[in-house]
Amino acid sequence: MKLVITLYLKELKDARDLSCILAIGTLMLQAWVLLSVETHVIALFLSALPLWAIMFVLPFLLASSFNGEWRSNTTYLLFALPVRAAVVCLCKFAAILSVGLLLFAIAGAGVYAVVARDPGDEVSQILVFFGVTPTSVSGYTAGFLVSYAVLSLGIVAAVEGARYTAARLRGLATAASFVLCVIIYLTFATYFVYGLQGNLATGPALMVYSVLSGLAFLLIGLFLFEKFVEI
Repeated sequence: MKLVITLYLKELKDARDLSCILAIGTLMLQAWVLLSVETHVIALFLSALPLWAIMFVLPFLLASSFNGEWRSNTTYLLFALPVRAAVVCLCKFAAILSVGLLLFAIAGAGVYAVVARDPGDEVSQILVFFGVTPTSVSGYTAGFLVSYAVLSLGIVAAVEGARYTAARLRGLATAASFVLCVIIYLTFATYFVYGLQGNLATGPALMVYSVLSGLAFLLIGLFLFEKFVEI
């Protein structure tokens, strides 16, 4: 267990530079928006920009973590450790997921602060008109971001597993596995949501489905690294 924690902390350290840049940039932007931007709609738009940036960066961070090991030839050291190859990959997934959730929390707090700053503005009035509160919107947004993080990182784990399983044409294997993951996710989404009708609304059902799909893709990636990937 101590070695697993060490690997997890090592992955956090590897993602430290870009994560710190994103966190500091988000805090600076949110502070500037709160102190300087008075138009509520513009402030809300600007404060939400880091959320979109983090959504884009997260899969890149995990893919870069895998690719960096092969480029620097440190895979020999990692896979020589007295832990299973799947555990090494799981530590990468867990570290990047932790970073993503922390960044989402920082950015989301800024967005919530902008919304709460002026509860009587036009946007809040529109939400109230449709029977929606800023708190419920925040809850749905948090659920969406968490489910997206698990899904996207799970797909990356599966894609990277397929990529390094292939001895040749790794670019083609990467593209094909990504497309296959997307097709599988979209194909079963309707069946899952339909099966949960009466128990969960469409939004929460999709969130649950995304989390389960992400974990399933992660397991596929771990299996590929454990059984088929050669250093």
